[in-house]
Parts: sequence; C-alpha cells; structure tokens
Amino acid sequence: MRHLFYIHSHTTFLTALGTVSFLNLKNEDVVFVYSRNYKNTIIPITFAQVDFSDLFASSMKRGEEFFFWKLNKLVEQVDHKLSTVINNDYVAYLPHVGVFLLQAIATNEHCKGIKFIEEGIGCYSSSIGLNKLTFRESLKKLFTYFTSGFRRYWFTDNMFNVSTLKKEYRNHVETFGISAETFSALPHKSNIITWPSIDVEVHIDTDFPVFIFDAAIEQKFASKEAYLSNTKLIIEKFAKHKNFVKFHPAQSEDNKRIIKDYFFVNNFVLIELPGNIPFELILLQVNKFNIIGFGSSLLYYAKRLGHSVISCEYLLMKDPKYIRYKKLIDFRID
Repeated sequence: MRHLFYIHSHTTFLTALGTVSFLNLKNEDVVFVYSRNYKNTIIPITFAQVDFSDLFASSMKRGEEFFFWKLNKLVEQVDHKLSTVINNDYVAYLPHVGVFLLQAIATNEHCKGIKFIEEGIGCYSSSIGLNKLTFRESLKKLFTYFTSGFRRYWFTDNMFNVSTLKKEYRNHVETFGISAETFSALPHKSNIITWPSIDVEVHIDTDFPVFIFDAAIEQKFASKEAYLSNTKLIIEKFAKHKNFVKFHPAQSEDNKRIIKDYFFVNNFVLIELPGNIPFELILLQVNKFNIIGFGSSLLYYAKRLGHSVISCEYLLMKDPKYIRYKKLIDFRID
C-alpha cells in the first residue's frame, strides 16, 4: 500500500512530513503530489514526487464546470499522471475533498482510503462537518447529476462530506493535525502529529513587528477596497521605523506593491521575508515575535506557539464578502 500526500502550501507540506513520521512510513511507500505551483527548496525529500499544478490550474478556470466534458477529459489525465508514480493501491492524505483534483484523486480505482491533513484555519471551523443543504448546494448537486460526473467529481460547498464520494473504502477516514482542536467538528478518529523542527537561515529582529497578509482579495473572500483600506489602517497604527512582512504566495504582485507603498509613503523600512521558507518553521525557531495581521492561519499558529499576536480581523467584519466567508470558516483568532 502506497501513501499519497497532496501538498499545496507550507502547512500541508509540514503536516505531511509530520504524518509520515507519526505513522513511521517507509520512504519507498510515500508519494508527494504538489499543486498550486508549490515548491520545496530547503528540505531534502527522498520520496517520489510529482507536480499536478498544470492539472489543478486547468480544472479551476472560471466557468470550467459549464464545460464538464473538459473535466471528464481531465479525469483521464489525472489517472494517467498518477499511474506514472503509483501503479498499485494507495491511501490519499488530502486537505479536503471540495475541488475537482482532490475528488479525482480520491475516486481513482486504486485509492483505498482517504485521510484529512491540516492545511490552515479552516480545519478549526465548527461548521466543516455540517452537510449544508443550501439553495446553492442543491443547484450544485442537480448540475452534478446532469453532467454525469458524480462518480469522479462533483460540485459542492461541503468540502469534508465524504459520503459524497459514493465509494467504499478499505480504510476508515482519519484526520491528522497538530492539536486536538484540528478537525474537532468531524466525527473521524483524530491523530495529533508534530511538525518537524528544522533550522532555517532567517534573521529577524524581534524588537520590530512582523505583518502577515493573506490572499483575501485573490481568493475572493474579501473585497479589494475593504482589505486594502484596512491594511493601510493597521500599518499606520502598528508599524515602526523597521518592519518585516510575510505575503501569501497567492497574492498578486500588484496588491503586494500597493501594500508596500503604504509602508514607504510613511518612510518605514520594510523587509520582505522569503516565500520559500515556511514561516511555521521560523515560529518554532524564534522565541518571541510581535505579529500583526487579519485572519491568516499563521496568526493562529503563532499564538499557539507563544508569540504576541494582534488580529485585526474585526475590521473586515463590515465587508459583506468577508461576512459570507466567516459563515463558512467561523473560527476566530481573536
């Protein structure tokens, strides 16, 4: 039996490493599947690896669900690419089953079980285990039925509803996360793992604040006006003459430039932290940061690890887009 880990972020990467160690898996039995152009450049990996970023991008194009015959073709491409690294049965370790690529991996004929691994703040939401039968969800189910994609993919807002998979698995669903709170809303057996502690070459003066931003605009859970205007506000309130900043990898260069200008216009020094180094590892390595942001999972992890955290998420709660988002992801850092 092989063990396939789907990785699209530093958090899923570290959780995957922690899970491999927790389960004491053999190197030759592990496969890392990368997506969303995720790259690991600092930790040597001896497992089989394959990049599915191209297939993920093809499946996530705006309006792609209305050209379902393209998704049917993509299912064949996913199966073929999987066969290049796995030609026997496997268990899939996934952050959720809410998008096409993860569904295609979970419903492949060789997939004999799925496990959920921690990927961020969404895992702590009390609503993730609910089967939300909203009007929007009913429409998605109806559309899935008529596109005949139900056995391999479907359209849903219920990202952890495993009953939708319509498949009998050899293994029970389990979850893997760094605390008992992870996936606490799900009924499955939970396993508490630890992230690896790895020294990284980053020097941050803890006398100065670290601003952590998320891809709220790009991922469409906050309006651009609300996010940027409140970003400007917290910079003016909390910035010092020198500041460190951690951008989300999905943030656009244009939006990052606007945020940087908020610092520069006030003559603040700005040091951007490298995107290729997991900030989670830096949090484990350094004793006491002063961290400012909105609702990024990195703020939660920083708080758990004893750092000083100021969450200004309340400022976004006047934005209708963000209010809708928080109905789905209701966990609050503050």
